[in-house]
Amino acid sequence: MRPGPIFEIVITKGSGKSNFIDIGGVVRRIISMNSLNVFHNGPEILERSWEMSFIMALHGEKGVYSGTVESISNGNIIFGPVKHTEVKERKASNLITYKDIKGIRLSPQFMY
Repeated sequence: MRPGPIFEIVITKGSGKSNFIDIGGVVRRIISMNSLNVFHNGPEILERSWEMSFIMALHGEKGVYSGTVESISNGNIIFGPVKHTEVKERKASNLITYKDIKGIRLSPQFMY
């Protein structure tokens, strides 16, 4: 297996639109409540592997992330696994997953 493609997430103020197919409830609420447009410049993204990248980008953190947003509690985002990531034989060498960063405190400006 080859590493998945690396893409850029573009976040702008707007009307809450996205070209991602699979969006979890917490991320969908953050996008909607903050009127954000969220797009990517790569091939179709399946599942929710991009959610950790989205949250980290909101906080100005650049990097290659793969993880889901499992929950939010009192402003604390908890990251979770992406199906099939652990079984891939080859991954991007700079990939950061939920095993590296368990969660992050959501910036107050994006709270809902």
